[in-house]
Amino acid sequence: MIRLQIALIVGGGFLAYYGFTQYRVSSGTTAEPLEVAIADLEADKTPDNNHVKIGPHVALYGACVYTAEQDRGDAGEVSDSAKVTETLYPLFSAEQFARLEEAEDPQEFLNTAKFAVLVKTKEWKTYGAIPDGAEEVGSVQGLFINRIESLDDEYVKLIKDNFPGVDSDKILILEKGRKPTSHALSLLMMVGGVALVGGGVLWMIIGFRS
Repeated sequence: MIRLQIALIVGGGFLAYYGFTQYRVSSGTTAEPLEVAIADLEADKTPDNNHVKIGPHVALYGACVYTAEQDRGDAGEVSDSAKVTETLYPLFSAEQFARLEEAEDPQEFLNTAKFAVLVKTKEWKTYGAIPDGAEEVGSVQGLFINRIESLDDEYVKLIKDNFPGVDSDKILILEKGRKPTSHALSLLMMVGGVALVGGGVLWMIIGFRS
């Protein structure tokens, strides 16, 4: 019985917290994404709307960071079959990518180069499925989630290994394909979560008195 009561309280707390995060990240967004240019984002012109569709850009898959689960017994480099739980890759404008290609010393260029957006995705399930190199992409749609999520310290370290000049605090994290949750649904989750917590606590108190 006590386990069910605790599960009710924990589950309610999680639902209320999840509803709150959805409310925060979706606040001020529109159902239809705002079309933005990657060059504007590189110029620190951050839109108020978190739901965006970024136009033509270059996806730098080769500079991605990821979280992978190695098979037991594996050591050294990540195997192609290793399960990947998430991948984040930076975007360049076509102009900035052209400067990289034309640079006499590409590494020297990367030492001072900055990018504005990291795209977060779970579309690649294994390490071997992650594309390499760079690709011109017409658009990417999603939700900026900086209000509820920051970059892991290990991610920051890996990013700075490739882009020493980047300011990690200014990077926008775009969760690919994510859409805003309506305020009504977010509030419903918060109220429902609080009700579950209250019900679990009340049930526990009645049980103790009995």
